Amino acid sequence: MFIKPGKYIHFKGKEYEVIATATHSETLEEMVIYQALYGDGGLWARPAAMWDEIIDLDGRRIKRFTHIDDIVPETPPGIHNYSTPSEKIKLFMSLFMGAMMFSLSDGRTRKKVPPDMSRSATMNGRPFVPNRAGAK
Repeated sequence: MFIKPGKYIHFKGKEYEVIATATHSETLEEMVIYQALYGDGGLWARPAAMWDEIIDLDGRRIKRFTHIDDIVPETPPGIHNYSTPSEKIKLFMSLFMGAMMFSLSDGRTRKKVPPDMSRSATMNGRPFVPNRAGAK
């Protein structure tokens, strides 16, 4: 069994460095020689089969030790390669609608006026005021 040297994370979260593999002198069992990367940095030996085993944790099957190169970073929130099409559409619409709408204090929403339209317009050189209901 090949155990790659390097840094590993134990399933409980502590970090270890695999120094080498060795063979037990009596049983000829393959052993992993490793060092804790916390506390006093103790040097330890564990059977390679145990090092590489899959364990059950809360109904999930996970590796006892995972090499740092094999850890998949957590995906950031938002649109990413693993998003389903419906998730991508939902996020896009929330961003789009958030840019186009604003909330009023009574819970209703109104469309935002584009920045270039927010200034008062002119008609024939005079300020243009839209006819409001009831105004003459």
